[in-house]
Amino acid sequence: MTKSPLSHTLTTSPMDKLIRWCLLLALAASLVSVFLSGLFLGCASLAWAWQCLSQRRLSLSLPGYFPFVLGFVLAAVIAIIGSENLIESARYGKKFVHFFAIALVFTYFDRQLVTRTAKVIFVMAGMSAAVGVFQYFALHKVELLDRVTGLMSHWMTFAGQLMIVSVLLAAYVISVFPPRITLRRLNVPARGEHWLWVALLILVLFALLLTMTRSAWLGAILGLILVASIRNYRLVLAAVLIVGVIWLALPGRFNERIKSSFDPSDTTNRVRVELLRTGANVIRSHPYTGIGPRMVSRTFSRYRVTQEFPDWAYQHLHNNAVQIAAEMGFLGLAAWLGIWVKLGSDHVRFLRRARKAGDRSLMALSAGALGSLVAFFAAGMFEYNFGDSEILFLLLFAVTAPYICARSAGQEGDRVTG
Repeated sequence: MTKSPLSHTLTTSPMDKLIRWCLLLALAASLVSVFLSGLFLGCASLAWAWQCLSQRRLSLSLPGYFPFVLGFVLAAVIAIIGSENLIESARYGKKFVHFFAIALVFTYFDRQLVTRTAKVIFVMAGMSAAVGVFQYFALHKVELLDRVTGLMSHWMTFAGQLMIVSVLLAAYVISVFPPRITLRRLNVPARGEHWLWVALLILVLFALLLTMTRSAWLGAILGLILVASIRNYRLVLAAVLIVGVIWLALPGRFNERIKSSFDPSDTTNRVRVELLRTGANVIRSHPYTGIGPRMVSRTFSRYRVTQEFPDWAYQHLHNNAVQIAAEMGFLGLAAWLGIWVKLGSDHVRFLRRARKAGDRSLMALSAGALGSLVAFFAAGMFEYNFGDSEILFLLLFAVTAPYICARSAGQEGDRVTG
């Protein structure tokens, strides 16, 4: 392993272009279809493998947080080996495909392509949000067990995607409205385009509201507040005021949904408490390497506290940290937390660099990445969103984009060459 050169110049061979387009389409398609996203990702991987074979060398760039990813992969492999059902737990390895995909994105993308991909993702999310609005008002998908799904198959996935996209889009919108004194100095898009992105952000947030998904609401609010605070503390006050006004103006159905979050007798709240207690029993029984990935839904009957709830409620534990600790023990949990701590530390460093250099793109991407992390963790306290591949793929792109952007000034990764 050798350090990458300071100047990362992307090549323009037909194979490189094919890989970049396939990766872009894989990310965009993740908002539409898991199958299509996997298809494009498979094409990119095959093209990369063919290129490595034809050039007789392995060339792959890794972002600075990737050693922590490899640590988590190792912890997962240890948990898989210790599982009582090795074949079932081994299926967890499909999640690692997205980590490899992000390594390809880091290798083949530059700052311009990151921005282009982000805009395509924004547009695709807007299309999905429009479908969600149509489902709510035209198809009357208003019940808790029959909510809007957009272009996804489940409302939780749809809400998680909108949550991350809303934070990223808000960071971009704020970045394209620089202070007046810099308008002449900075090369910014036309004013009309500014307001198109604002309208798209409003549509995405409106569709997120219609999902009736409280965990995604919480994540989006905290992520947006963080993005606003990075730009200007006055925006935080405005954001809090807007959230308060919207809350007061919401119809009764939405207010009841919010109030139910604090009702201990609410069925969904009691289910979550039961799942946390079940997870605690699993962790006490297997504290170091866990019960094995994908094994909670198969063995929960040994650890459940009550027989009150149906078996399908135990598919997962509705909490990222508890789920990972139950599956992989404290070893896996420590490795998993290490990834996000490293990411947060690096993004704060990128923000400082962006402020010092006046780098608006790096500022927007870093703010969006930090906001996405906060949103992901907040929502993950009440939902196992790390287990949703469509959400994970978007999140990994969001947190890797600042590394790519920072590479224009200095490398933030290693090149593996063999």
